[in-house]
Amino acid sequence: GCKRSIVSDSQMLDHERLLGEMERLKEENALLRARLELEEAGGAGSNLPESHIPIQTPDGGAGVWEQLLQASFDLLYLKDDQARYMWVNQAFCRFFQKDREHYLGRGAWDIFPPEKAEKFHKEDMRALAGETVVSRHVYVEGEKEYLIRIQRQPIMAGDGRVLGILCVARDETGIRDAERALEEIKRSYDTLFHNALVGVFRTTPEGRFLAANPALATIFGYDSPKELIDSIADIGTELYVDKGERERYLEQLHQHKGAPGFEARIRRKDGSIIWVLFNTHLVYGHEGEVLLQVLRHDRRV
Repeated sequence: GCKRSIVSDSQMLDHERLLGEMERLKEENALLRARLELEEAGGAGSNLPESHIPIQTPDGGAGVWEQLLQASFDLLYLKDDQARYMWVNQAFCRFFQKDREHYLGRGAWDIFPPEKAEKFHKEDMRALAGETVVSRHVYVEGEKEYLIRIQRQPIMAGDGRVLGILCVARDETGIRDAERALEEIKRSYDTLFHNALVGVFRTTPEGRFLAANPALATIFGYDSPKELIDSIADIGTELYVDKGERERYLEQLHQHKGAPGFEARIRRKDGSIIWVLFNTHLVYGHEGEVLLQVLRHDRRV
């Protein structure tokens, strides 16, 4: 026969703490992803297609060009066919805290340290040869380190000659920092998931494992999480002793968006039967709803 689980208040509290911590990490992850999407969307309309588009330099219609280019949040600047600065917008001057006169008529070798000037010069030459060049550079101001993405677009004349370069620079520091924070959250979640002493797993409502930790595999009698996931195609029929318990479990879950303290009998790999206690949250992933579950088996008393 199977053995009934005995679960103390402290064990229930451990379950709740674990679920709470995982929920907090999930919320932080969602917030950072939203920030990352906003950063990526910011100024997206100013990106030039990766192709050669005939555009004119701001002469004659300078007033209209000035309004369009100055309104951009991106750092915009034009270089002539000798790779010398011929125009910079206000966002460029604000970011680097220099007047436009600091740049006009000068090339990379006149402004930047030799190592950085050489990189800029090579990229300018590629653009003047007709290539669209995208690169990223680190800019340090005091203790702050910025990541700048630069796209160099050849300015083409009607006869195909390259007249100069239109450069679009964007501060991607926020994106980089958000990605680093996401990685830190992922590491924290993975540590919590893999080192938990209780079984933690994610499944689809239909009964397919998406992820399982080592503790769960041990509870169910499998050598590894991979063996467990690969072996079980339908949790309801292959793990539950009574499929009706699974159905009642899912009904409670969808009515209350969770199923704390739900007990059921589970058949282990070796055929033995144990009682387990589920604490489950209903969450939504990219492909629909997912069950995030914490499970503790009986103490075998």
